[in-house]
Amino acid sequence: MSEKDAYKLTEQLFKVEKGKIVALLVRQFGIDSLPLAEDSVQDAMIRALKTWPFFGIPEHPGAWLAQTAKNLTLDSIRRDSNFKKKHSDVYNASEKWLSDTSSYEIELGEEEVQDAQLRMIFVCCHPSISIDSQIALSLKILCGLGVAEIASAFLTTPSAIEKKIQRARKKLFANQITIDLPSLDELESRLDGVLQTIYLLFNEGYKASSGNSLLRLDLCDEAIRLATLLSKTQPGNNGETHALLALMLLSHSRKNARCDEVGNLQLMQHQDRRLWDKRLIELGLKHLDQSMQSKVLSRFHLEAGIAAYHSISSGPSSTNWNEILSLFDQLVLLDISPIIALNRSIAISKVYGPKAGLKAIKESNLDNSLESYYLKYVVQAEFEAELGDLSGAIMDLQKALSFISLETERKHLLDRISVFKCDRQCAQF
Repeated sequence: MSEKDAYKLTEQLFKVEKGKIVALLVRQFGIDSLPLAEDSVQDAMIRALKTWPFFGIPEHPGAWLAQTAKNLTLDSIRRDSNFKKKHSDVYNASEKWLSDTSSYEIELGEEEVQDAQLRMIFVCCHPSISIDSQIALSLKILCGLGVAEIASAFLTTPSAIEKKIQRARKKLFANQITIDLPSLDELESRLDGVLQTIYLLFNEGYKASSGNSLLRLDLCDEAIRLATLLSKTQPGNNGETHALLALMLLSHSRKNARCDEVGNLQLMQHQDRRLWDKRLIELGLKHLDQSMQSKVLSRFHLEAGIAAYHSISSGPSSTNWNEILSLFDQLVLLDISPIIALNRSIAISKVYGPKAGLKAIKESNLDNSLESYYLKYVVQAEFEAELGDLSGAIMDLQKALSFISLETERKHLLDRISVFKCDRQCAQF
């Protein structure tokens, strides 16, 4: 295996396994070991990069990383006299594990991993921490997202996210929060943060903010897996969780059609619907039906309903835009997110025309929160092109380029600009 291949595999494993391994280590060593657990997982990844190119990939690379991280954690605990004084119970437990070879191997069974992850995500969503900080901390620790990716999800700066994460960490340690699951009532009070975390994790995979690919299917799959796991627990088996699952499954059903053969994003109206995954659509509609048993109508219900109308239509012309707009009208009453307002403007344009769509964008951006969001300019450009204002469309796409980091997306917008310039030239003759 080449060093490049080893790095690529390790990077993929880091994204998928990091949160699981950290959760398992914290489950065994306690919440105070969180920084140490994160460092140990990072060091295990570095060891993989140094050894795998020469000795080959282990038969079970995830288990290798987990066991190496545990060994590093145990070694650090034994060397750290301060840790021994402050956390004698953890130190004594580590001594027992080191002397008892039968319990030395880290438990990697599905139930152990699921239990550890659920516990950790509910710990991160402790009510003493603000909801935004809960989500940021969970995305960083459990989901392996970088600070820049989390900042993109919140439409804010990396420094602001770093501060949220640090405050959340301090709260965890200051309040001596344990890894033990609290009562059912307290679990339910934390559920909103858990669901929001899973939702943002899916969104980052559905439209990546960094890297070489527009899609990160591994993050989408992980979000669906966590929501499915949550739906099988007592606090999570409710209408809101099933609605979130429905939304993600219905959206994920379009994964094979969302990019063309060279990796450029395909808007829904240009997608080949024959590539949509009917199995995921059926499963999504099943969860949507289950979600309707709830007396509470959440934003996830409404977004899943919008996704369902797209999923059951045979093409753009047969899409029930009036019903979709009605759902968006209800959604903005529950969530005044500028991104939701932007998406609503598309539905408005389909019902009332592109001029109404442009007006809706202007009204939704009164606080200028969309000024650095590239999709605002992309959507505006499409409306302007429909109205024949190709110069305005070109200017907006050029603005969008200044907020894009993905090379494939830059190429797509540059191609679109070239088309508009060509159309403008043709219109002059």
